[in-house]
Amino acid sequence: MEKRALQSVLVTVDDQHHDLDLVARALEKAGLVDTDVLRFSGIIGGSISEAQIAGLREIPGVENVEAQPVFHAS
Repeated sequence: MEKRALQSVLVTVDDQHHDLDLVARALEKAGLVDTDVLRFSGIIGGSISEAQIAGLREIPGVENVEAQPVFHAS
């Protein structure tokens, strides 16, 4: 079984959604893994396949999804 490459993302939760855990669970259900909830800033980080990123934007409470650049050592 081939493992797909995952893209690191930062998800900004809108100010109206104060239950970050609820939004984080919805993101995980949509495929986000290695989830890290940054409560003070209202940001949830994690990894997901590129094909699933657009689906994260449809989750209630998600204001923005930003893919993080990948750096390779040379």
